[in-house]
Amino acid sequence: MICIELDTNLSASKVTVMPFLTDAPNHACSHTLFIKDCSVQTWIGVYEHEQKNPTILVFNIELDVDARQAASSDLIGDTVDYAVVVSFVREYLRHARHRLLETLTQQVADQIFSTFNVSRVRLSVAKTGILEGVASVGVEIVRFRNANSMAMATRHLASLK
Repeated sequence: MICIELDTNLSASKVTVMPFLTDAPNHACSHTLFIKDCSVQTWIGVYEHEQKNPTILVFNIELDVDARQAASSDLIGDTVDYAVVVSFVREYLRHARHRLLETLTQQVADQIFSTFNVSRVRLSVAKTGILEGVASVGVEIVRFRNANSMAMATRHLASLK
C-alpha cells in the first residue's frame, strides 16, 4: 500500500510517496467485520455460586478478512457470514465450562481461527451486573494469524460448506 503525503505549503508543489506501514501482516487488503453486544449464555466462574447457574456474557467481535472478492461479487459465500460466526460461538459455548474469562476468550479466538478464514481477531467478553456499582467486567484480546494457519482454516471452512 502507498501513502501519499501532500505538502500544503502553497509555494511548493511537492508530492512524497512513501510506503504505508501497518501494525501486522496481511492488513493491506483487509476489511474489518464486527459483531457488537452479542449475548451468549454459558457456564463460567470461579466461585461456587457462579458454577450453579449459567451466566450471560456480552461479546464484541472484530474479524479482519480479505473481502475483495465479496465486494466485487456481492455474494455471501465470498466472505465470512456474521450469522454463522454468532451461531458458531453460541454453539461452542453452550457445551463449554470455564472458570476464567481469560481461558474462555483465548479458546473462542482459537476456535474462530481454526474455523474461519480471518487474519485478526479482536474479542472482548464481559460479565454484566456481577459487582455492585460496576456495569461490567471483562477481558479483551487481539490475536493475529500466521500464514500457515490461514491455509488450514481455508481448508476447514471449505469442508463446512
